[in-house]
Amino acid sequence: GVRKMPDLGKSIRWPAPPVVLAPFVGKLKVMHQRWRAAAILATMPQHLRDSLPQKLAAFVALNGKRERWGYTRPWKGDYLAQSEEPSYNPLKYRTAMAALQSTNPFEKVLFSTFFQKFNRFNKSSLRALVITDKFIAKFDAVNFKLLKEPIPLQNVSRISICPEPNGLFVIHVADNDIVGCAKNAREEERIGELVGTLLAQYEKY
Repeated sequence: GVRKMPDLGKSIRWPAPPVVLAPFVGKLKVMHQRWRAAAILATMPQHLRDSLPQKLAAFVALNGKRERWGYTRPWKGDYLAQSEEPSYNPLKYRTAMAALQSTNPFEKVLFSTFFQKFNRFNKSSLRALVITDKFIAKFDAVNFKLLKEPIPLQNVSRISICPEPNGLFVIHVADNDIVGCAKNAREEERIGELVGTLLAQYEKY
């Protein structure tokens, strides 16, 4: 059967059905496509399946425009909650997220990272960027104190990045763009993940 075929039946040519059966055969084709997709996903490592929507969104946006965008490594999303993320206290971060959730309800932190924030006077300061399923928030990088009110995701109009993997990004919002350079001690390329996370979540609205 198709289970043993290398392409799981993709190459099979369906015979033309009688007119009366055409709607039923159409449904069978859709069922086969869904089964085939599920079978392919089942062979993928869990860490790839977890970030597949984000990587697909980033691929559509960045393929051919940016050579390096981090697709070859596992995407962990909420990096500041990871105990292996160096140079800070994750306990303070988790405490700050619990406080944030009580005042600005959200279900999940989708992405977090340190970044060097630039203002309109070209002055910079180290900040923490947090993207949840509802909004974007900025914190100071020491005690994770919330800086200004979170920005609802629907207020984001677009994202600008450089073709080169230099960490620079601009999140465009109506009243005050977020301009910064993502930083991490591992020197991982996380801009692709930032873009993919925002795009994948935006598609749900």
